[in-house]
Amino acid sequence: MLLALAFCSLLLLEKANAINELCGQYETYYQYPYIWNKNAWNKDDTGFSCTYVSQQPNASSNAWFALWRWSGDPSVKGYPNVGFQSTILPLQLQDLRQMNISASWKLAYSNASNQSIDETDTAADVALDLFADEDREKSMQSTKQKYEIMIWYARWGNSSQPIGKLVKKKKKAVVAVLGDTSFQLYHGRNARRQTVYTWLANRTMSTIDMDYAPLLGVLVDRGLISKKVYLGSVMWGIETSYATQKMNFTVDSFGAGIRTSNQSTDAAGEIMSAPGDSNDDGPPVADLLSKGSHARVMMTGYPVLLAIIGLVFLY
Repeated sequence: MLLALAFCSLLLLEKANAINELCGQYETYYQYPYIWNKNAWNKDDTGFSCTYVSQQPNASSNAWFALWRWSGDPSVKGYPNVGFQSTILPLQLQDLRQMNISASWKLAYSNASNQSIDETDTAADVALDLFADEDREKSMQSTKQKYEIMIWYARWGNSSQPIGKLVKKKKKAVVAVLGDTSFQLYHGRNARRQTVYTWLANRTMSTIDMDYAPLLGVLVDRGLISKKVYLGSVMWGIETSYATQKMNFTVDSFGAGIRTSNQSTDAAGEIMSAPGDSNDDGPPVADLLSKGSHARVMMTGYPVLLAIIGLVFLY
């Protein structure tokens, strides 16, 4: 059925009084603690993008979807996303204990939802996008932040590549493993001359539910970024680059939570006291590779036990 998946996506949001259609270049919709943004920052005349979210998103799902098509060059045209607005942000990385992100999604042709995506006619990636800076105020200003840190969970098309080159130690790629997924680290600079670090998953994911703070801990431990840097922005969505057909990016659920040494925010963005003594909650991100337990690091062929909580680091 024509536009079957898009129709189903609309039905998912039907319970709300109305659906917000975000088709303006930077049009947004805010429902604490989340903000949805169409963010077609590099749009051209070869296509379009619109994001849809209900006026009263279900707090347990935060379902939304984006329709898009760009038929020109394969550069990134936009980043339809949902941002997490926490009263804890900005915070220094040394104070970060956990950064929990959960989501479930699907990318499909809008008129043929069950058809496998042709990698030759589609270029896109699903990513968590974080921005940070040594200056507290600048860390919240998108044009002034020094660092962009991305975690790529899925990508389509050969032209969809992280910025820069693989980070290597002793001629071997830096790889971190969380759960059953390994991530390779890339480093480069974007058009704004921001320093970009990208963790690229080794498989195409469609669901996540994990604490991703340890990946930031690796950057700190390796001296790639200072533990004094402020994390100012947390966003998750899809970078849309190229598609010969109309695409539907459907998000069935999304949730985020941040925890520091002294407090945390739940899915509703409210501050809660951290249970127990802060020392029992594990070391700050900056110390994840030097304190703790239950970790194994592989170094030039022989195992070395180091402290990482839920993280395996390969040189």
